[in-house]
Amino acid sequence: MKSIAVVGLVLLLGSTTSVWAQDTLTGFVAEPLDDTSEIRSQIHPRALDAAQAIGPAPSPSAQHAAAATSPGRVNFPLRLMPNSRAVIANGIANFVDHDPSAGVLDFACGSRTYDGHGGTDFTLGVFRWAMMDAEEVEIIAAAPGTIVLKQDGNFDRQCLPLNQLPPNAAPNFVAIRQDDGLLAYYMHMKNGAVTGLPVGTHVETGTHLGFVGSSGRSTRPHLHFELNTADPGRLGGPTAVDPFAGACAAAATLWANQWEAQADPRLTSLTTHNAPPVIPSDNCDTTGQVPNYAESFAPGDTVYGVVTLHDQRPGDVVSLQFIKPDGTVFSQGRTGSPTSGILESTYWFRSTVLPSAPTGIWKLRAIMDTSDRGNFHLERSFFVGIAPAATQIFAAVLPSGRSIQDTSTATLFAAIVNAGTSTAYGCSVAAETPLAADFVFQTTNPENQLVGSLNNSADIPPGGTQNFVVAFTPRPNFEPVTQTAAAVDVNLNFHCSNSPAAAQIKGVNNLILSFSPDPVPDIIAIGDTVTHDGIWRIPTDGSAAFAVATTNVGSAEPITVTPVATSTVPLRLSICETNPSSGTCIAEPTTSVSRVFAAGETPTWGIFGAANGNITFDPARTRVSVQFVDQGGILRGATSVAVTTP
Repeated sequence: MKSIAVVGLVLLLGSTTSVWAQDTLTGFVAEPLDDTSEIRSQIHPRALDAAQAIGPAPSPSAQHAAAATSPGRVNFPLRLMPNSRAVIANGIANFVDHDPSAGVLDFACGSRTYDGHGGTDFTLGVFRWAMMDAEEVEIIAAAPGTIVLKQDGNFDRQCLPLNQLPPNAAPNFVAIRQDDGLLAYYMHMKNGAVTGLPVGTHVETGTHLGFVGSSGRSTRPHLHFELNTADPGRLGGPTAVDPFAGACAAAATLWANQWEAQADPRLTSLTTHNAPPVIPSDNCDTTGQVPNYAESFAPGDTVYGVVTLHDQRPGDVVSLQFIKPDGTVFSQGRTGSPTSGILESTYWFRSTVLPSAPTGIWKLRAIMDTSDRGNFHLERSFFVGIAPAATQIFAAVLPSGRSIQDTSTATLFAAIVNAGTSTAYGCSVAAETPLAADFVFQTTNPENQLVGSLNNSADIPPGGTQNFVVAFTPRPNFEPVTQTAAAVDVNLNFHCSNSPAAAQIKGVNNLILSFSPDPVPDIIAIGDTVTHDGIWRIPTDGSAAFAVATTNVGSAEPITVTPVATSTVPLRLSICETNPSSGTCIAEPTTSVSRVFAAGETPTWGIFGAANGNITFDPARTRVSVQFVDQGGILRGATSVAVTTP
């Protein structure tokens, strides 16, 4: 399929500049990105044999049995790295083909697939080769399971159309037998980037598996994510499993939260440049992409503002604004949009010549208003006449989970900490994981009162902290989908213009959300260690405790409370409910406690741990979480602490 160029001309407050979209791909006429026959004929039989050799899948515990056998158990399989300037890991090019004949049919009865395609293709957008080389997008486990097969060492810059690729081109991949029994394939990884975890390792949701590449029979960098039943079969028959639900697929989704993926317009990045980005029209010019990123400019320089989009539709027009230090608009203009169909990946840029004054902190702002998906807003600071030093940020959210009825809004507090010696400029929050929900954020003062305006960025002084309120408002699905009440891991992107994004740490700055059509318990949980710093220090071969306070701001329901350590932590755990006044246990500690949480109730808990050896301090990987699970196996609240032996 040929790429489409869209050209527009706009007026820029006294000067004329061009706005361009280049290298765009039409999502409604799908481009084959890979050959899934290699899974059917080569990889799937090997994975079945390997899974059988490893042994049966583990039986789920009683409280998780329902969740393991019901829909709503797959999470988004991509996550941005801190070095990426993007705020969203792009989107989907192709879905599973449900037409057993030579025709094509995706889950929503559209044609966004190609004949025989058995998986979902997640792409990197217009800067795909540059993003691949910089390892900006990692592949993560979409569900818990055991690695049964993996392969690395193969050429990863395949770029030709499928009919010109070598028939024996081998991919780099990881195959996981999920705890629900499905086989999950993560295909076309970058060479040398496949996880070093050995076959037989059990991984949790969110575990790093590799980086996106273009190995095997692949035409450009992307992740081919495919689910199969763990038995032999033919594609289009009992083997391929589509996680998406729709009129031409299953009624119930396998995603923890299915979003409006058939047409998914989003702003994926906003950046400043000292020259127009160079994106060769030849897809096989894999080293020719030169973004020309820049954050610092001199008066009189030309600055280029670039916005990238996924699934741009007719009428999805972006307003690009250059904002002076006093907050007034210096120049602005609007992008074009396709006249028909959907453009899978687009970028638009406009330029302006900077005046001699004022110098200081400027902003680039992008706003896209849609009639059916709400408002999209990104900001990025750039610097005129100054060049601030780089800094480093960290981030956290509180609480780490919410569980709401889908007619409500889930709100949480978030904080960005500037750990460097230079001010962090243009700091914002974005919801990286796609959801069927609208996302907004707003700054707060030290008393957590709202200040400023929705979705506006903030500057953070050295050693300072900026607090935010973030909010998710569910919206009805556009496809006829049975959306089950399942908990979804949501990654938030915390970024500033002169810092890498905050590293994403599960249990610290990501969160767990569940939306339900019915009233549900919503357990707000906060853990507190003896040192009040979120670190649980346990003597080697000794024991210690920490406390958890909870409140149920939702409906009454039986809940099982369980402390859980990451799999590599040598730790025996127990829990008891405590007297809120004295902190003493009401009953003997056990591995879990089940009770009815009444609405508005505020029980407290003691968590006890005995170490069986050394626990290295690694707050991203050695953690203990306290999970609040309902009778259906749905997580209704959680909190966690880092754990170490001094």
